[in-house]
Order: sequence, then C-alpha cells, then structure tokens
Amino acid sequence: MPEDLWKIRQRKKMSVADLSAKSGVPALSIQEYELGQVAIRAADLPKLAKALYVEEWDIKLLSEPIPTSRPRRPSRPRPSASPPRARKEKGSKKERRPPGPITEGQKVYLDRLLTKLDLSREAFEAKLGRSVESLTQEEAREQLKLLQEQVRERNQRARETQIAHILELGKKLEMDRPALEAEAGKPLTELSRREASRLLRDLQERLTAKQAATPKRKRAHLPEAVDEFEFNYLARQQEEGATLVFTLFDGSVFSGQIVGFSPYSITIREPGGDEVTLQKLAIAYYRRATGQGGE
Repeated sequence: MPEDLWKIRQRKKMSVADLSAKSGVPALSIQEYELGQVAIRAADLPKLAKALYVEEWDIKLLSEPIPTSRPRRPSRPRPSASPPRARKEKGSKKERRPPGPITEGQKVYLDRLLTKLDLSREAFEAKLGRSVESLTQEEAREQLKLLQEQVRERNQRARETQIAHILELGKKLEMDRPALEAEAGKPLTELSRREASRLLRDLQERLTAKQAATPKRKRAHLPEAVDEFEFNYLARQQEEGATLVFTLFDGSVFSGQIVGFSPYSITIREPGGDEVTLQKLAIAYYRRATGQGGE
C-alpha cells in the first residue's frame, strides 16, 4: 500500500536535507509534500522514488501531515469550585468543506498509471462511468490506489522474455503451448515471475536430461594436417620439378609442376605458365606423369 512520503523517509533514516541532496528536489518542496499542503508533482515523483529506492506507486501523492507531539503544559492548581462551562450554541461547529476537484498533479499521475496499464483515458472513463474531470480529490485518491495495485500486480507477471524462453524450451521438448499451459496449470500470460522461473528451471532440467540420453553424433573426420608420407612425397616432387597429373571427382584433369601446398590445397604451374590451386577435397587422385618415374 502507498505510504506517506515522510514515513518512507524516516524508515530509510534520511533527513529532509539528505533526501533533497540525493533527489535534487528542493527541501522546501519536500516539506510541503510531507505536510500534505500540495500533492507531489509528476516531475518530482520519480526523483523521490529513486532516491528512496522504492517504486513510484509506493509513495502517496498527498501525504497525511506529520503528527507533532506538543510539550505538556504544567498543570494548574485546581480551583476549589470550577465555574460552569459555557455551552456551545448549536450551529457554532464549523461546517466541513466539500472536497475540492481533482488536482492537476493527480491527473498527470493517473495518466501515467493508465499508460503503464496500456489503457487510454477514454477507456478508463467509460469503465468508470464518468469523466476524470468530475472526480473530487478524495475520489481521485481512491482511483489512484486501485490503479497502483493493478500496476503492481502487472509488474509481478511473467516477463515476455520468460514466456518466449518457455516456448523455445517447449519446442525443443516437443511440447506446444497448450501442453505447457497444462503443465503450468494456467495460461502462460497469467504466470507470475516466480512461477515462470520455476517452470523454466524444470524445462531446462528435462532438456539437459534428454540431451544426455541422446547419443552424440561423431563429426566426419577431415584431414587437418598433411600426412608425413604425403608431405615428403610432395616436397620431393617439388624439388625435382616433376610434373604431376591430378584427376578431380568431377572428371577434370590438371597437370603441372608443384609450386606450393598446404594441408588443404596444392598449387601447380601448368605447361602454359598458368598457376592453378586445387582443393584437396576435390582431388580424386594424382600421379606422376608418364616417363618421369613412378610415384
């Protein structure tokens, strides 16, 4: 429930000067707010909430005045016979003033709460059955309290990112949304953040167990280094300037002298002088040209 500004400040063990320095709100304005002389301005509310480490809706817009304890006066000696008290005439009692209309600060704060609830003022007035302008200050306070409770309840709902993560894990576990909601016992949009966290933890544990039970596929082995025999052979052919004939998997044939080679490719110079780089994965086989000795 929202509390008076001075109550929160005292609970945080802060003076008016401390709160003013931390929030940037003038000390005189803070005193006016705490005495209930004016409602907290919309521009000052987030500053005060941040300085006090509370949410905006935890602070009453119009605080009740701080109770002051008056020093006890010294008791007077009682006279032997007290004079009779004069009766108050009827009608001497002050009549209670009618509540004033809604303030501008209350209107601004109401609009901010409606924005957080994705609700327009027109929709709110239609639901209320009257216009905001017709509300009194007391009625506005009651409506603000109700809206604050709705915002607090909404903020405790599961985040969209949590719901998206739940759906992603469910997909990996072959569970659609109805199955997940049956598991949770309610629609995903009605989960609290704590309930969503528990469901996420449970789904993650199931996925981990499923992955552990699934045999891992072995990746196909690709040559990551030149075999010692091949290295020596290619180096010898390069030194001798021998001509090699390469046949690729697509049937293409290339011949030439080795210019260089790596674990993944061989570069040759063809008889015409052009250099060609052949990828080893594309080579079906290669041999030394006829008339130059065996491989």
